[in-house]
Amino acid sequence: MQSTGEHGLLHRLEDLLNAYYTQGKQLQDGLPTVRYCASKLCLSPGYFGDLMREATGMTAINYIHRFVILRANEQLRSGKSISETAYALGFQNPAHFSRTYKKIAGISPSAFR
Repeated sequence: MQSTGEHGLLHRLEDLLNAYYTQGKQLQDGLPTVRYCASKLCLSPGYFGDLMREATGMTAINYIHRFVILRANEQLRSGKSISETAYALGFQNPAHFSRTYKKIAGISPSAFR
């Protein structure tokens, strides 16, 4: 069961990631990183990673990637191509997006479409 502190951390992280994409930071800075998120949450990357593993059972980067893949699903459902989706989310190229997508979702983005 998550403690109030863990719930608060996850809520703040979700808000941070939503703002990252709403503000278009991914277009200039690429994918959000553990270091970026930890810094914005006033935590060291190592401590942030420990808190995330404790709260979710997954690494911080996997949690961040899961968030990004959920956004990808929305874009793919709306008819955007895999390439458009990859670049819109801050991936360096569609191949990196496809590898990350398959690792997190268990299927390729083309299979999802």
